[in-house]
Amino acid sequence: MSSLSHYIGDYQSSGEHYAIRLENGQLTAVYKDLATKAPAVKTYLKPLDDALWMGFSEEGVPGGKLRFLEPDDSGHYRYIFSTRMLPRTNTREA
Repeated sequence: MSSLSHYIGDYQSSGEHYAIRLENGQLTAVYKDLATKAPAVKTYLKPLDDALWMGFSEEGVPGGKLRFLEPDDSGHYRYIFSTRMLPRTNTREA
């Protein structure tokens, strides 16, 4: 499995933003719908394989899947795919 730091960063399209962070050894994703400005949704990510992760609520209810795509030369993923492709806009180290 890739280093968890390779997943961390901000991924954004014109209508969606995901902030992938490392909190207490656990990857989290905070999703914001930029078009509707609905409240942000935080999920806790668990790996299904190196590139495919499942999001879970604080209560453990499964949500959507995130696929990390196209690692760069340093191993950081360039994109995530949820319902659409979102490019990484920056890398944040844990």
